[in-house]
Amino acid sequence: MSKNFFSRKYNKILVYNELVNVQNEDSNTNDKLIIHTSNGLYFGKLKHPNPTNDTKIEKDDDFLTLANKMYLSILEKYDKSLDAKVNEEVVENPISIELEDVTVIASGKTIKMPFVSIFVDKIIGVSIGSVEPLTGSIS
Repeated sequence: MSKNFFSRKYNKILVYNELVNVQNEDSNTNDKLIIHTSNGLYFGKLKHPNPTNDTKIEKDDDFLTLANKMYLSILEKYDKSLDAKVNEEVVENPISIELEDVTVIASGKTIKMPFVSIFVDKIIGVSIGSVEPLTGSIS
């Protein structure tokens, strides 16, 4: 039996995402969500996961949907296994957000990634904006 989880932080991120979408449409900008973690700043577009427990893999599934379906399938099999009856599960926050078209700024380096999954308990702050090259020096 799958559990449903609720996170106020996750819902706040969904609100910011809707605001950035409206702002981009109204002002013809290309702002993204900015997720601040202890590792650095993540700039990206929120990927809305398929809110289903369907684990059937379809030919046109994108990479993140495929990964989510495989993950749900593994959990389903584990829950029915003997291991699930004898192992003690580590309590953790399972809620994550997926960003696409991501730029990460960490340790003075800029990294481009097609996607990233960030667990909400690792998020320090959320904002909206764009990545712009640094000009001049910082004093």
